[in-house]
Amino acid sequence: MSPSPKLHGRSAEKSILLNVYFETLSSSFTAAPAILVIRGEPGLGKTLLAESLRPHVEGDDGYFVHAKFHKLSYDTSAGRPYSEISAAVAEFCSELKKRDEDTREEVSRALKKKISREEGDVLVDAIPSLQTVLGYNLRHNSDG
Repeated sequence: MSPSPKLHGRSAEKSILLNVYFETLSSSFTAAPAILVIRGEPGLGKTLLAESLRPHVEGDDGYFVHAKFHKLSYDTSAGRPYSEISAAVAEFCSELKKRDEDTREEVSRALKKKISREEGDVLVDAIPSLQTVLGYNLRHNSDG
């Protein structure tokens, strides 16, 4: 018998999470993007709690990406301390590929407007999937 993927006893936390999400939606479009961090001991249901937000985000045509950090991964990924953030950005890039061309272009333009060439070089080196979102290799392209 496998455990139920239902969220039990976390209605207060789920309510807070949804309130934060809806407050973010109702804020001005010029507001900075938000990141929500859920922390706690292993086995408390943090992942299920976060996943409870997915249908709302995707229903609003948003992007739901997550990163899961484990102490063990800190010990084994010393060469890539930000590997989970890189994985989350790669997940975003993958989700963006599923969108229509106009949306992909809009995101690409917005990123190019906010990221300098030097920053882009560093980011593409750390997160190669960003190259596909940006539409070119920042390190080797003089256009831009």
